[in-house]
This record gives sequence, structure tokens and C-alpha cells, in this order.
Amino acid sequence: MESTFSQRYQYFKEVLHPIWLFKSKQELQLAKDIVHDPTVPNQKISQDDIKWAKTLYASAYHPDTKEVNPLLGRMSFQIPGNTFVTALMLTFYKTPLQLFTTQWINQSFMAYCNYTNRNAQSSLTNSQIALGYFSATGTAVGASFYLGQLAKKATNPLAAKFVPFAAVIVGNLVNVPLMRQQDLREGIPINDENGNKLGKSRKLGVRCLAQVDATRIFAAIPIMVFPPIIMSYLQKGVEKRQLKLHKSFGRPLWVLIEASLIGVCTFMVLPVAVALFPQQSSLPVEKLEKSVQDDLKEKYPDIERVYYNKGL
Repeated sequence: MESTFSQRYQYFKEVLHPIWLFKSKQELQLAKDIVHDPTVPNQKISQDDIKWAKTLYASAYHPDTKEVNPLLGRMSFQIPGNTFVTALMLTFYKTPLQLFTTQWINQSFMAYCNYTNRNAQSSLTNSQIALGYFSATGTAVGASFYLGQLAKKATNPLAAKFVPFAAVIVGNLVNVPLMRQQDLREGIPINDENGNKLGKSRKLGVRCLAQVDATRIFAAIPIMVFPPIIMSYLQKGVEKRQLKLHKSFGRPLWVLIEASLIGVCTFMVLPVAVALFPQQSSLPVEKLEKSVQDDLKEKYPDIERVYYNKGL
């Protein structure tokens, strides 16, 4: 576990890199073999090989199930995935249909990531998954419509650009708790240092979900706020200098520039956001709720710390 922010940042900077998406099934399996048994394959393995394997493994595998995640749910897909979805939201936002479509795509992607990277010891029924998905999508779309109407009355045309950002924040505040409602109702699973399940903690579940929401909001601010502001200044500069771009050329150029800005912001900010709180962490038993403390002391009197997976 990375104990400091600096260590976590360096770790996620490497794990989130999109280059890991291009590794073959054979390389993924080799990384898994090395991580779980450094003597496999039967040859000398250097420290660089072990570091490579651990990074590739973390970028593609679920930490609990130890199975490879689907492509869209992998850590290494988060930067290109978020860049693409954000570019859609900041490009197509002027009509109700565009708002609906882009917010639906965004919430679908976020819900899929939430589900894929959930704590594997928490079980969700299909009805609970559907409730979380449709509630978050409906909330985000409703918020975007309402805020879009307010933006039309604003004197600053830049206000409309911030509608997708506000809708994303509202949607995430609904999406995360509903997609991981079991962590709130029953608690998040807690384990010993060897990964053996000891019980569940609702207090820890609330704490973890609050951290996940804080991470999502922190990441969204620079990724969805800075590019529109920069684009506004660039476009005003072009107008001030009376530079005229052909319509068939100008529109794609502005879209490409904004998408590039979003990509740069995502590449820089996402590792920082994910590193704010440890994903795999531990805490002393006395910091859990009283009922859980008493249960652990009765069943496992020698346990002093518990370990948990916050999830993403």
C-alpha cells in the first residue's frame, strides 16, 4: 500500500498510463504470474521485470477478484475514456437531445466503471444496479435541462459551457451511493492482513463513498472548467484580430483544440485525483463503530488493524 500522497501519485501516474491498453493477453497473464509467484516463469527475473509486472497487473486486474477487468473498466482506460466522454459533453450541449445523449453516455460510462471496480465482496442485485443507473442518469439529464434553461438567460455565453460540468457533479453525487448502496446499508467488507474477511463496517462504507465522490468532483473541476475558459480566451483573441476561419475548417479546428486541452488536463489531473485517498488501506479497530469493535474483539481478540478496499 502506498502510504503517502507522493507515493500514490507516482503509482497511479504509471498505472493509469494508456500504454498498458496495448498489452497482449500473453503479457497480461505473464504479469499476473510474476505478481503472484516471482519464480514464474522458471528463469531469473529482475527488479525491473517485477515492477513492470506489478504496474501492468494493477492497470488491468481487479485487486479483489484477481481477474482481468473488461477493457472499458480498466485503470489504463480511464484517461482516454474520460477524455472522449468529456469532449462529447463540452462539444454537444446546445440542444435538449444533445444534452440527453451526452449525459446518458457519461453516466453509463461512470456506472460501468463503478460496477467494474466495486469491492468484489459486496453483492448487488440486478434491480439495485438498474435503480442506481437509471436514477443517476435521470438526475444528470434533469439537472442539465434545468441548468440549460438558466444558462440561456445568462448574459455570458460561457455559462452554457458549464452546464455539463454541473450536471456531472449532480449525477455523480447520485450515481456513486446508488451503485454502491450495499456499502451504505450493510457496510464495506473488512479483512485481516492476509485478506481473510472479518466482517463489515457501515461507518467505513460512508467514509469510502465520501472519498470516492470527493475524488470525482476534484477531477471534474479542472477537466471540465479549464478547457472552456481557455477556449473562450482563444476565440476572443481570434475575433479581436479579425481572423476569419472558413466554416468547414474552423469548427473542426476548435473541436480538435478543445479535445486536446481536455486530454492534457485529464492526463495531468486524474492521477492526482485518484491519489488523494488510498484505494487499499487500513485503520485501527478502535476507529470502527462500537458494535463492530465488540464483535471483532470477541471473535478475533488479537486483531489490532483491519484492511479494506475503498474502490474507485
